[in-house]
Amino acid sequence: MLTVTIILFAGILFGFFVKKLIDTGSLPDKVVTALIVFLLFVMGYSIGSNKIMAIRLITAGKNALLISLATVIVSIVISFPVYKYFFRDEDEA
Repeated sequence: MLTVTIILFAGILFGFFVKKLIDTGSLPDKVVTALIVFLLFVMGYSIGSNKIMAIRLITAGKNALLISLATVIVSIVISFPVYKYFFRDEDEA
């Protein structure tokens, strides 16, 4: 972990000094975007080629869907009494 932190700070210092010497414009943004796309592709390839990982990903997706549906349903159920309590008409009071 210390190695990763040292490399991170070295990159920050390098970027700070290069920025003062050269006007890079939007080049770093384009490089970072390209690297993120490449890393996502490699991650997708590694998950797709590993059968166990693909099955676990499907299971995790099902669990995430159930959790999100439960959250939405509970939010809707709780919002009705809160709405009635805080936003009732003066005539009803």
